[in-house]
Amino acid sequence: MERGLTPTGRRAGSPGAGPRVAAISRRADSSWPTARPSRSPISWDGRPLVVNFFASWCAPCRAELPAFAAVHADVGGRVSFVGLALQDTRDASAELVELTGVDYPWGLDPNAELFVAFGGFAMPTTVYISADGEVVGQDNGAIDEGALRDRLDDLFGVAA
Repeated sequence: MERGLTPTGRRAGSPGAGPRVAAISRRADSSWPTARPSRSPISWDGRPLVVNFFASWCAPCRAELPAFAAVHADVGGRVSFVGLALQDTRDASAELVELTGVDYPWGLDPNAELFVAFGGFAMPTTVYISADGEVVGQDNGAIDEGALRDRLDDLFGVAA
């Protein structure tokens, strides 16, 4: 793949190449609940970022979240994770996060604005953002732990 191109062949930063992580940062609200109350849910620090859209009402989301928690436990120092609860309540989302062992920051996307901005169309949706802030991949639908580990290796060169 030519340097500077996204997996879709569009030049990074060009229209249609995908929203940058700044779109998430601009929408961050420090009052969002997080598993780590001392951190903003969007504390992207120049590491690759995995954004997972989930919901308590989504059975495949409930099934995949323990895998995300396990992978985050292994690579959280090298890859940032954030969860965004789509069109869900704070209480229902918090209960699911606790039940599934997620300990990375999470927040709410009550009107699906970020979900739409990232081109989501199925639940759950996972978006992969490079260290320089470009969307480099997306999974629409549930993925298992092995697939998530493979994606981190393929997209970010992070062995998980």
